[in-house]
Amino acid sequence: MLTNAEISNALANIDYKRKKAGTGYLRGIRDYGKTTQFMLPKAAAGYGQRGIIDSGITRRGLTDIATGIQTGYSDLRSGFDDAIIDLLGQELGYEQNWADNRVMGQIDKWASDVQGIASRADWASKYREATQ
Repeated sequence: MLTNAEISNALANIDYKRKKAGTGYLRGIRDYGKTTQFMLPKAAAGYGQRGIIDSGITRRGLTDIATGIQTGYSDLRSGFDDAIIDLLGQELGYEQNWADNRVMGQIDKWASDVQGIASRADWASKYREATQ
């Protein structure tokens, strides 16, 4: 079993990793946005230059680009969600360990109390036998 200090350190590390994952996700969204912000306007302009702005080809091309952009954002979010779920699992394990420490400490105390009561009862029984 881990000590409470080890558990506290592990939980602090998990909190740090959670914040780092959130910051990484936000940076990823920002950077991905910068790289994709001109994709649709450029594509639309390109189709306009070719004179096919109102065609099904344009809609198909722009839909494919938009789908690719949305997939990229979904992949970023999925990676973030996986990291957070992993950290939550670790955190739950450490908190369970902390709770186990507390429960086991209480059980040990109760066992010690019971042993003390039993030894006093045994002493009292022996005292009664000796004085009768």
